[in-house]
Amino acid sequence: MTRSARPGASAANAVDSTAETQAYYAAEAGLQAAVNALRGNAAHTGSALPTGMTTINFRNAVIASSSNDCPNGVNGDPTAVARLSRWLPYSNTQTAGTRVTVGTSPTIQYDVVVSLPPGDVLPASPAEPGRLLIQATGYGPNSSRKQMSMIVARAAFDPMVPSMMTLVGTPTGSPPMSFDSGNSANHIYSGVDHAGAASCGVDNHVRKAPTELFSQLQPLLITLLLIILATTSSTYHWIKAVLGVFALNRQQLGAFELARE
Repeated sequence: MTRSARPGASAANAVDSTAETQAYYAAEAGLQAAVNALRGNAAHTGSALPTGMTTINFRNAVIASSSNDCPNGVNGDPTAVARLSRWLPYSNTQTAGTRVTVGTSPTIQYDVVVSLPPGDVLPASPAEPGRLLIQATGYGPNSSRKQMSMIVARAAFDPMVPSMMTLVGTPTGSPPMSFDSGNSANHIYSGVDHAGAASCGVDNHVRKAPTELFSQLQPLLITLLLIILATTSSTYHWIKAVLGVFALNRQQLGAFELARE
C-alpha cells in the first residue's frame, strides 16, 4: 500500500495547532476574567445600576438585566443570556454578539455566558444561588474555536444536607419507612457523677506533689546509686567524702560499706 502527502500539509497542521492553542488560552482568559469580576475586582461600566443594586454578587451575575450593560436594568445590551458585559471589557458592551479582545496580532478574543448549573434553581430575591456555571468561548486565527466551562461555588464548603439525620427507606417508597424514637424520659448528659460529687474522669485519691514523692523515693535511689558506684575502687574515697558532706543516714552508710566488702 502506498501513501501520498499533499505538499505543505505538515506546515498547515503546525499552523492550525498554534491557532487552536491560541483559542484555548483565549477561553482560559475568559474564565479567569469572569472569576475576577465575581470576586469584585472589576469595575462596572458607567451605566446606571438597576434599583437596589450596588455591586456584583452571584444573583446579579446570573440575571441578564443586571449582569449585562443595561442602564437601570433596561435597554442597553439586548443579549438574552447573562454575559457580564457590565464588568468585562467587550468591544461594545451594549451590543449583542461582541467579544473581548485579548490580542490583535493575530486576533484572539473570548466571550462568556453565566448560568445556573443543571438542576439548580434561582432562589427568591434577595437570596443568591450557591453555584454558577461559567462557559467561555475562545476565538483564535483561522477560525479556531475552543470552549471551556467551570462551576464556581459561593462558599468554599457548603454541603446540601437535607436534615440533621437522614435515614434510607425502601427504594420504591412502599411500604413507607417508620421510625420510633421510644417513649422513655429525656436523657441528660453532663460531667457530674450522679453517685457522688466528683466529675467524670476524677477519682477520690489524693494526688501527691512531685516534690513530696521525690523526697520519699530519694533514700532508696541514693542507696542504689551508692551500691553501684562503690564497686569501683577508684571512686571509693570520693563517694565517702560526699556522704560526709551530705550527712546521709546510717542505713545508707551501712549499705555503702557493705557494697565495698
